Amino acid sequence: QAEARRHFESACDAGYADGCRNLGLVYFNAIGVEADENRAFELVRRACDLRHPLSCDTLSYFYGAGVGAPQDLDESLRLMRYACTEGIITSCHNLGVVYQGEQALERDVVQSARFHAMACDLGGAGNCNIAAWLYATSTDEAARNGAEAVRLARAAVDAEPLNMEYRDTLAAAYAEAGDFESAIREQSVIVEASRGARPEFQARLSFYLAGRPFRED
Repeated sequence: QAEARRHFESACDAGYADGCRNLGLVYFNAIGVEADENRAFELVRRACDLRHPLSCDTLSYFYGAGVGAPQDLDESLRLMRYACTEGIITSCHNLGVVYQGEQALERDVVQSARFHAMACDLGGAGNCNIAAWLYATSTDEAARNGAEAVRLARAAVDAEPLNMEYRDTLAAAYAEAGDFESAIREQSVIVEASRGARPEFQARLSFYLAGRPFRED
């Protein structure tokens, strides 16, 4: 641990962002040293200032949780957006969650779906499912997008073909896109597979049989 810490210190002193971030996490997690949130914050901020997206993702957490500095949600969000646009999946995911109405922000389904979709495109199957569900079932007309819902739901199902939740979302996406034949086929499969244990699956099937998409309040 001491040798690794010295390596991180040397790398950080030489201007390598990874070294600064890793050293900051050493102090944050108290790995071979006493925990020091202030030192952790300064090191991670130094790494982020070097335009290192993963460090900015970590710094966004520090600002959001008030680690080593006063809590600053606006700065946390700014850093998340930067890291997300630079391909950091956790920041995209966290923004999706934030705009679902958590962390003292008003719910914004359009923004939530957008950021979950970005996380999906970075490899997050769960984010594919969340975004597809929002695009398919939102009561906010401005948020609904049947074609995008189908694309994202298919990606989720391709990643986990046996996941009934993902197939439920795919059926809802087909219905929103006006493809009720596919919606009925997909939903019928999971209704049978659940053997009556998931009455909501059967309830949604009744919507599709009636030629109606499902809306979640």
